[in-house]
Amino acid sequence: MTSSDPRLLIGDAATTLATLPAASVDMVLTSPPYANGLRDYGVAGQLGNEATVQEWVDDVLAALTPLERVLKPDGTLWLNVGDSYSRTPGEGAPRKSLLLGPERLALAMIERGWLLRNKVVWAKPNGLPTAVTDRLRNKWEVVYVFARTPKYFFDLDAVRVPHLTRPPRRRESLPARTRPDTWQGRKGDRGDGLQRLRARGRVGHDLGSNPGDVWLIPVSAWNEGTITPRFRSPLQSAASGPAVPRASVPDAEHHGVETSFARSGLPQSAAHSNPRAPA
Repeated sequence: MTSSDPRLLIGDAATTLATLPAASVDMVLTSPPYANGLRDYGVAGQLGNEATVQEWVDDVLAALTPLERVLKPDGTLWLNVGDSYSRTPGEGAPRKSLLLGPERLALAMIERGWLLRNKVVWAKPNGLPTAVTDRLRNKWEVVYVFARTPKYFFDLDAVRVPHLTRPPRRRESLPARTRPDTWQGRKGDRGDGLQRLRARGRVGHDLGSNPGDVWLIPVSAWNEGTITPRFRSPLQSAASGPAVPRASVPDAEHHGVETSFARSGLPQSAAHSNPRAPA
């Protein structure tokens, strides 16, 4: 195996990730089982079968601990989680209410020192049908993007998309800078940046527009008849695009760790890593 070959490691994440050097992974993409027993993998102590949503949060935090060791200081963690509904008040919310598992987990991660940089909406045009008649069908999940420090690797230029607006005619003089409107708060923007760009005959960044945090990606059928995300898919590519340095792996598609929590009390792990890649 050459230094540019990806490695596929399959096993319990608590032990498999221990075989990787510390601070050797650029990004992690993972999706733990959701709370409230939506799946039964037939394993005692499995994630997702906790009695309360808070117990689920605690167990997911414990399962993520091995990932913290292998992630580089400037690496990012991309965490795909979905919500579910309470069946009894004892689960942590009134019956029929959303448990808000993703939000509780995100707050717990922040309390542990993580920085929540994005809340990406994974919109599914072909989401699962439902027979429920007193609410709307759920057709999206969240992908949280966490960083350890304020300065981390993120290559926005790798995922920019073409501008939809045609460049305007260049003006002879630039508009004068303006002060923020009186109604704007302390975080308000002056708002004249776009005007000054258009005066220069531009609509935005030369390489394209920021793609934004709403991703329209269909789900695909799993080989056992259930519908689950395939991380070797547009979702994986969309996440790894800005998070994985291209120079680190000249011939490999990814240089990160993808973990799968299926069919195990602790998560299984599939790692894509280049041990000789520069830090």
